[in-house]
This record gives sequence, C-alpha cells and structure tokens, in this order.
Amino acid sequence: LEFSAIPNLPPAKGDVQALLDSRPRYASDLKENELANVFDGNVDSHWTIHGPDHWVEVSFGRPMAAAGVELRHGKLEYYRNPSGACAVKGCTFQAFVDGKWQTMGTPVTDHPRYQGEGDDAYAIRQTFKPVTARRFRVLVTASTDTGKRLSSPKKVCVAEDKRATYLRELILYSPDGSSLMR
Repeated sequence: LEFSAIPNLPPAKGDVQALLDSRPRYASDLKENELANVFDGNVDSHWTIHGPDHWVEVSFGRPMAAAGVELRHGKLEYYRNPSGACAVKGCTFQAFVDGKWQTMGTPVTDHPRYQGEGDDAYAIRQTFKPVTARRFRVLVTASTDTGKRLSSPKKVCVAEDKRATYLRELILYSPDGSSLMR
C-alpha cells in the first residue's frame, strides 16, 4: 500500500492523543480480521495472516523515537494442536530511515513454541539503540504453523501459503520505556 501524508497533524508539542489517533496502520493483507486488533490494547483480539512474508506498519504523523518493541502473537488455546499455536517463529522489526527500511534489533529466526505455561512465550520483546522515524513495521518471516491439523496430526495437509499466524498486539516503546501506541 502506498504511504500517504496525513493533513492537519497536531504540532510536536500539541495534543498527544490527537497525534496517536492520526497514525495510519498499513499491512500486507487487509482481507482477514481487522488490522486494528493489533493496536487495540486487547491481547485476546487478533489479526490473522496466512503464509510467510507479511508485515504490519505503524506510521506516525511526525518522527518518533523508538527503543523497544513487543509483539504478542499466537493463540494460547492452540498450543497442543499439531498446527503449533499459529505463532510467530521468525520476524524482523524495522524503521523507515533515509528512504529505506532498516532493521532494529536482532532478527528473530527461531522463536520457541509455547509449552503451556504463562503468556511470555507468545511475546517477542527487544530493546535497541533509539531509532527516530515516522514509519515502523514488523515483517513476519516464519510461522510455527506446521500445516498439520487435528484431523491429520501426522501429515501436512495445509500448504505453506495457507498456514495461519495470529498477531495479537504490536507495541513500540520510547527511549524512556513508555508506550508510543497508547
């Protein structure tokens, strides 16, 4: 999707809530569930993507400094299913700086599968040197969905491009540790 400017943005020292409310949200796939679920503060709602190489972007009306990120993902109740809880296995956090996407932190390549205790295995958290940008995104590169289902627990029956991944919440943090999302 094309990036477009937002008219009538509040000034840098203006109404913070107006700035937050003005941020557009873009994604590689807007057909499934509501993308707004990734930003609603409710970890029980989600946005579903199918296959690898999807992304979700947050664009602020002016440059913002970020020094950390948290991605909540997967479906807790699916952890015993052969599908692997439809969680993120690999992702990269990026900022759009000087006309190109730059990686923030370390790319995640093999996030562990949830084992049935607590919610932390369904959260990827990273801190990094502060990055100032208007646009930030997470690029999902791999899912824990194995392609197996309850009806076929030992055999792959779902093609990779149809395998589901649930994204529940994306939160960017400022250098002082406060959320840029609320």
